[in-house]
Amino acid sequence: MYRSKSNANITSDSSSNNLNDPYRSYFTTKQIAKTLEITNNSRIIAFPSVPSKNGKIEWYKIGGNSAYFYKYIVAPRLNKKPPTIHPDTDLNHRFKDGVIAINNHQAFIDNLAKLGYEYRLESGLIIFNLNHAFSVNEIKSLKDREHEDKARLNQLFRPQNSKPEIYRLIIELSRTVPTKAKNLKRGFHEDFAPELNHAVIELCKVYHRYANGRINTLNAKTLLLGFLDDLTAVLSILSENNCLSIADQIRLGKLTSDLKNNINRSFDGK
Repeated sequence: MYRSKSNANITSDSSSNNLNDPYRSYFTTKQIAKTLEITNNSRIIAFPSVPSKNGKIEWYKIGGNSAYFYKYIVAPRLNKKPPTIHPDTDLNHRFKDGVIAINNHQAFIDNLAKLGYEYRLESGLIIFNLNHAFSVNEIKSLKDREHEDKARLNQLFRPQNSKPEIYRLIIELSRTVPTKAKNLKRGFHEDFAPELNHAVIELCKVYHRYANGRINTLNAKTLLLGFLDDLTAVLSILSENNCLSIADQIRLGKLTSDLKNNINRSFDGK
């Protein structure tokens, strides 16, 4: 029933496909997983993340219906705390409901196998059969539960008097910038990653102070634009030094431009 594959075998199979163009291979495999998720009602499908510099696959990800099955059906059976479904920050083939990250895929395989779930390796994917076909209503119930959980959590932190579009853009930056900062190349990470994260954190702090009535509109506008200037200044340096891909430059450029325009429009004349 349990067809064991060694960690080394999984790594070598995946890394050999990624040596020449790891990102292209990553997105190709992710697209296969995304296509399978369209009709998935009985499996957990894990796809490999981008390999590390030594070619090893250190992370796998789960999206689509697989993420709901793992979080609400399988994780409780393993006596594990339900994992967080994080926003998918990829530009290509994005899972709109987010992904779960698995940082030890061999333990992941072993744990699910102990529950009696058979697995196979296919097109770089780890696919588990859950021995049950979930109905449309069952899947909807899992998604509704996730949305309700997120709504309750957001309500704890969301300011009472908000400007929704500004808040949305700041949150989008907070989801995107830390990941890009973490992956900056050597020589730039130590100095520039903290600057990027600090600017985003300050944007969020100022917004909450304004929304909760701690500062007035004029101070909020000045501070928000100031920290946005800090962020764009660092991003421009990184762009000039080829530390950001063209896709990242376009996405971050649009986010920062939209935020600046919304700040100026929302606080115009105030």
